[in-house]
Amino acid sequence: MSVLAVSLSLAACKPETKTAAEIAPQSVAATDTVQRVSLTYKSAENYFINNTVQETVPEKITTQEAFDMYFGKATTMAENGLPTPVDFSKEFVIVADFGETSRSVDMRPVSLEKAGDDLVFLIQRQKARKQVLPVVPS
Repeated sequence: MSVLAVSLSLAACKPETKTAAEIAPQSVAATDTVQRVSLTYKSAENYFINNTVQETVPEKITTQEAFDMYFGKATTMAENGLPTPVDFSKEFVIVADFGETSRSVDMRPVSLEKAGDDLVFLIQRQKARKQVLPVVPS
C-alpha cells in the first residue's frame, strides 16, 4: 500500500514538527538500534478541512468515506489545480492537522521513514504574517 500525505502536513506515529533551523542531519543515539528506511510518498494538493469539522482530524485515513467527512476539494484555475486523486484500495492518507491559527502557515513534507513498526513523517512548518481571520492550515 502506498502513502499519500495531506499536509494540513499515522496510526503508529505522530507528525513531528520542526522549524527550518531544526532540520539538519542528526546523529542516531547509540541506544537507537531501529533502522530507518526512507519511503516514497506524494503530497495531496488542493484540499481543505471542512468547516463542519470541530475535532482534530485523524492522523491516518484509510477510506474514501472517512476522507470525505473531513476534507473538501479546492479546485483552482491554476495549472495542476485539480485535487490530487486518492486510490484508497492502494493508498492511505497521513494527516498533519495543527489546528486553527491566526497566522498564515507554510507546511512542507520533508521525509517519511519506516522505523521498525512505526512511520515517522517529518514536516517543516513556518508561520508567517498575522491574518484577519483564523484558518486551519492546509
